[in-house]
Amino acid sequence: MIVEVQRNTQVLLPVEPNSEVPDFIFERTGLELKRMWQAARRQREQEQVLMTRATRERLAQQRQAPSAGRAPATTSTIRVRFPNGLLLQGTFGATEPVAMVEAWVAGALADPLTPFNLILPTRQPLQAGRGQNVRQADLMPAVTLSFQQVGEALSGLGGWGAQASTTQAMLRDELLRAARPAA
Repeated sequence: MIVEVQRNTQVLLPVEPNSEVPDFIFERTGLELKRMWQAARRQREQEQVLMTRATRERLAQQRQAPSAGRAPATTSTIRVRFPNGLLLQGTFGATEPVAMVEAWVAGALADPLTPFNLILPTRQPLQAGRGQNVRQADLMPAVTLSFQQVGEALSGLGGWGAQASTTQAMLRDELLRAARPAA
């Protein structure tokens, strides 16, 4: 059963970074180091070449199990970062197909027929054609995807100011008029 939630579509303006950051921000605590070590160990275990079916199933169950006794998330906040730093934000249900995310982004563009890819934080394109839902595609509880117009180089995702006017012209005018600063 697919439950569609209200999108709450917003455009968030880029925020200038605070240039003065205190040094203690970059110091790691013992707890942070322990968590980083545990995460690296889990990652190595998951990347092993040979893994039994039982191990794969156990890992899949651990990923899907609710964390710390909390109920599993039923919605996901998805943000799409454009090359100039603008963020398009919307809410999706866990069981909605990934194709709905691409349709939502296309609907926010001034020209909905513009070919594009959505790039995951792992720098891989989001595969909408696999029939996955938002939860199966690991977009829960929140994710920031990068917008890449087909034909752009993948390395161009980091050049924020270079295509500002092009990207702003790509979004619908009513969304740009309602844009607000990101928190």
